[in-house]
Amino acid sequence: MPSYAEGHSIVMLEALSMKLPMIARDLEEFREAFDDMLLYFSNVQDIKKEMFSKKTLTMYKKKAEQIKKYQIDKIADEHIALYEKILND
Repeated sequence: MPSYAEGHSIVMLEALSMKLPMIARDLEEFREAFDDMLLYFSNVQDIKKEMFSKKTLTMYKKKAEQIKKYQIDKIADEHIALYEKILND
């Protein structure tokens, strides 16, 4: 079941860091964070078979390379530090 509101998801960053094409609900926070790196849809009914064509997926796989600006190692280190802080407080 799709969610109707999302935050900035670490899962999305992980998928993009693996150069996997992503589809996401068309939400302002996703557009702000990911611009045109994702395939967007408004309603589940908007998802069409054509979104998964080899040509489209290849194009979005190339766009996923932009994820390098997020420095996934730095984000992972920050998450670990946060979890350690929570556990130690």
